[in-house]
Amino acid sequence: MIESDYMLIEEFLDGQLSKVQREALEQRLTQDAVLANALAAARRQRQLRQAAVELYRPTDIEASVLTRTTMERCYKDEFAPLAKLDRRYLVLRWTRRITAVAACLFLAAGSYWLGYNSQKNPVNGYQVIINTDAGQTVRQFSTLDEAKQYANTYQTTQMVTDQTNGDNQSQLSTAGEF
Repeated sequence: MIESDYMLIEEFLDGQLSKVQREALEQRLTQDAVLANALAAARRQRQLRQAAVELYRPTDIEASVLTRTTMERCYKDEFAPLAKLDRRYLVLRWTRRITAVAACLFLAAGSYWLGYNSQKNPVNGYQVIINTDAGQTVRQFSTLDEAKQYANTYQTTQMVTDQTNGDNQSQLSTAGEF
């Protein structure tokens, strides 16, 4: 007998063979005495294993007694160190939470302070950006009126220049209100 025959016997006992495979094996069993003896031995071994498992399986009463005794041991003083460990863990957990809340409050206060200071000292500067074919020109002004005056002057000058060249497109792109 070869290894595949033993696997075939196990699959037969497990009921995993197809109808065609099962019929082929049953026909071989009638012709091959060694294979038939191997099948009988495998059946006896399975029965012995099942009987051994049944011997070690506790009855319902034994299982309930075992469960009750285990639970009683858990509640006795034998597990008191675990209770102390739980208290330490609770203290540590609350310490972490308080630290996290304090960090959030610190970040919020710092953000508010930075925002408040930036509102007290705003940057007073205005830019006029002019895009031309030659590139981009950026001019800085300290007041809004100066920026408006420059933009309007540039736009008027550019329109006059464009009309003389026959091109009516203005190259000034304003962002915001002037």
